[in-house]
Amino acid sequence: MKKTKNSYLYDADGCGVIKMAVYDDNDFLSPYSIRKESVINSEVAKFLDNSVNPINSKTPLKIKIYSDCITTEEQSDYRNGIINYYKNRLFETNLHLKRSLVVALILLILAFCFWRLLLLCKNFKALKFCVS
Repeated sequence: MKKTKNSYLYDADGCGVIKMAVYDDNDFLSPYSIRKESVINSEVAKFLDNSVNPINSKTPLKIKIYSDCITTEEQSDYRNGIINYYKNRLFETNLHLKRSLVVALILLILAFCFWRLLLLCKNFKALKFCVS
Protein backbone atom coordinates (compact mmCIF):
# COMPACT_ATOMS: atom_id res chain seq x y z
CA MET A 1 0.00 0.00 0.00
CA LYS A 2 1.41 3.37 -1.04
CA LYS A 3 1.40 6.25 1.41
CA THR A 4 -0.26 9.41 0.16
CA LYS A 5 0.02 12.92 1.50
CA ASN A 6 -2.99 14.23 3.38
CA SER A 7 -4.49 16.91 1.16
CA TYR A 8 -5.35 19.15 4.10
CA LEU A 9 -1.70 19.27 5.23
CA TYR A 10 -0.20 20.31 1.88
CA ASP A 11 -1.08 22.94 -0.71
CA ALA A 12 -0.90 22.65 -4.50
CA ASP A 13 2.80 23.63 -4.49
CA GLY A 14 3.67 20.81 -2.10
CA CYS A 15 4.30 23.13 0.85
CA GLY A 16 3.14 22.09 4.28
CA VAL A 17 0.26 24.17 5.58
CA ILE A 18 -0.73 24.83 9.18
CA LYS A 19 -4.12 26.46 9.56
CA MET A 20 -4.71 28.29 12.80
CA ALA A 21 -7.85 30.11 13.92
CA VAL A 22 -7.32 32.86 16.49
CA TYR A 23 -10.42 34.01 18.34
CA ASP A 24 -8.66 36.10 20.99
CA ASP A 25 -5.18 37.50 20.34
CA ASN A 26 -4.57 39.05 23.76
CA ASP A 27 -2.12 36.30 24.74
CA PHE A 28 -0.65 35.56 21.30
CA LEU A 29 2.70 37.19 22.15
CA SER A 30 4.58 36.44 25.32
CA PRO A 31 5.01 39.33 27.77
CA TYR A 32 8.61 38.15 28.34
CA SER A 33 11.53 38.51 25.99
CA ILE A 34 15.28 38.09 26.18
CA ARG A 35 16.36 40.71 23.65
CA LYS A 36 13.39 43.10 23.47
CA GLU A 37 12.07 41.08 20.53
CA SER A 38 8.54 39.83 20.42
CA VAL A 39 8.10 36.07 20.75
CA ILE A 40 5.00 33.93 20.68
CA ASN A 41 3.37 32.61 23.81
CA SER A 42 4.20 29.05 24.89
CA GLU A 43 0.62 27.92 24.25
CA VAL A 44 0.80 29.14 20.65
CA ALA A 45 4.20 27.46 20.26
CA LYS A 46 2.78 24.15 21.54
CA PHE A 47 -0.03 24.37 19.02
CA LEU A 48 2.40 25.03 16.16
CA ASP A 49 4.74 22.25 17.29
CA ASN A 50 1.89 19.74 17.48
CA SER A 51 0.52 20.85 14.12
CA VAL A 52 3.85 20.48 12.33
CA ASN A 53 4.42 16.88 13.50
CA PRO A 54 2.60 15.11 10.62
CA ILE A 55 4.35 17.29 8.01
CA ASN A 56 7.66 16.14 6.50
CA SER A 57 10.50 18.13 8.07
CA LYS A 58 12.17 18.85 4.71
CA THR A 59 9.02 20.40 3.26
CA PRO A 60 8.66 24.21 3.15
CA LEU A 61 6.04 25.38 5.61
CA LYS A 62 3.28 27.98 5.46
CA ILE A 63 1.30 29.14 8.48
CA LYS A 64 -2.15 30.51 7.71
CA ILE A 65 -3.77 32.37 10.57
CA TYR A 66 -7.47 33.12 10.36
CA SER A 67 -8.81 35.79 12.66
CA ASP A 68 -11.24 38.68 12.87
CA CYS A 69 -9.39 40.30 15.74
CA ILE A 70 -5.87 40.68 14.23
CA THR A 71 -5.15 44.03 12.61
CA THR A 72 -2.68 44.58 9.77
CA GLU A 73 -0.24 46.25 12.20
CA GLU A 74 -0.33 43.21 14.45
CA GLN A 75 0.30 40.80 11.57
CA SER A 76 3.95 41.84 11.21
CA ASP A 77 4.42 41.68 15.01
CA TYR A 78 3.00 38.16 15.09
CA ARG A 79 5.08 37.08 12.09
CA ASN A 80 8.21 38.41 13.80
CA GLY A 81 7.16 36.75 17.06
CA ILE A 82 6.95 33.35 15.37
CA ILE A 83 10.28 33.84 13.58
CA ASN A 84 12.03 35.03 16.75
CA TYR A 85 10.68 32.15 18.82
CA TYR A 86 12.01 29.54 16.42
CA LYS A 87 15.32 31.39 15.96
CA ASN A 88 15.77 31.23 19.74
CA ARG A 89 14.92 27.50 19.77
CA LEU A 90 17.39 26.85 16.95
CA PHE A 91 20.09 28.74 18.87
CA GLU A 92 19.39 26.72 22.04
CA THR A 93 19.43 23.44 20.12
CA ASN A 94 22.75 24.28 18.45
CA LEU A 95 24.24 25.26 21.81
CA HIS A 96 23.05 21.98 23.35
CA LEU A 97 24.56 19.99 20.46
CA LYS A 98 27.90 21.78 20.82
CA ARG A 99 27.98 21.10 24.56
CA SER A 100 27.11 17.46 24.00
CA LEU A 101 29.90 17.18 21.43
CA VAL A 102 32.44 18.64 23.87
CA VAL A 103 31.32 16.24 26.62
CA ALA A 104 31.52 13.28 24.21
CA LEU A 105 35.04 14.26 23.14
CA ILE A 106 36.18 14.63 26.75
CA LEU A 107 34.76 11.19 27.60
CA LEU A 108 36.46 9.72 24.52
CA ILE A 109 39.81 11.16 25.58
CA LEU A 110 39.35 9.85 29.12
CA ALA A 111 38.46 6.39 27.82
CA PHE A 112 41.57 6.38 25.63
CA CYS A 113 43.74 7.43 28.60
CA PHE A 114 42.32 4.68 30.82
CA TRP A 115 42.80 2.14 28.02
CA ARG A 116 46.45 3.20 27.66
CA LEU A 117 46.92 2.99 31.44
CA LEU A 118 45.46 -0.53 31.42
CA LEU A 119 47.87 -1.58 28.65
CA LEU A 120 50.82 -0.11 30.54
CA CYS A 121 49.70 -1.85 33.71
CA LYS A 122 49.33 -5.14 31.86
CA ASN A 123 52.75 -4.85 30.18
CA PHE A 124 54.71 -3.98 33.30
CA LYS A 125 52.64 -6.04 35.74
CA ALA A 126 53.26 -3.32 38.23
CA LEU A 127 49.95 -3.61 40.00
CA LYS A 128 48.33 -6.81 41.28
CA PHE A 129 44.80 -5.86 40.27
CA CYS A 130 45.68 -5.51 36.56
CA VAL A 131 44.17 -8.04 34.19
CA SER A 132 46.73 -10.47 32.81
